[in-house]
Amino acid sequence: MPAPIITRRNEPDSGPDADWTTWTDAGIEQMLADIGYRTARVTAAIAWHQHNKNDRIETIEQSRRIALDYIDDLRGLLNRDATR
Repeated sequence: MPAPIITRRNEPDSGPDADWTTWTDAGIEQMLADIGYRTARVTAAIAWHQHNKNDRIETIEQSRRIALDYIDDLRGLLNRDATR
């Protein structure tokens, strides 16, 4: 189950002309925290999937689906921030 999207405070408009210099320090730190958290989840899920694939701890489809769900969650966040 994907984690809820954390709403950032002090975030400027997210259009294609958004500029990093318009972000507050708090907004940038929150964005970095969001990306760091989601990246760590993806890394852990992929590592678990590889371990599971080798040792057959649970069905491989389950660990693969979890990893892909986390990747989709991270992709959604990055696509949202890509215009900045």
